[in-house]
Amino acid sequence: MLLGRIHLLRGQSILQNVLTHLISLMKLAATVEDIYKMAFSKQSLNWQKAQLPLGGYS
Repeated sequence: MLLGRIHLLRGQSILQNVLTHLISLMKLAATVEDIYKMAFSKQSLNWQKAQLPLGGYS
């Protein structure tokens, strides 16, 4: 009986650990998505176009 309770607690700990890591991964994914949106936003692209040299170089 005691062994079963210890096993259950260990299982809950593993599940809690997995959920904690899953939440961390979701936060990281949201951060990466925000960075991607900022990097490729219309305003950012217009700024990059403004920095291009006119006429170009060969």
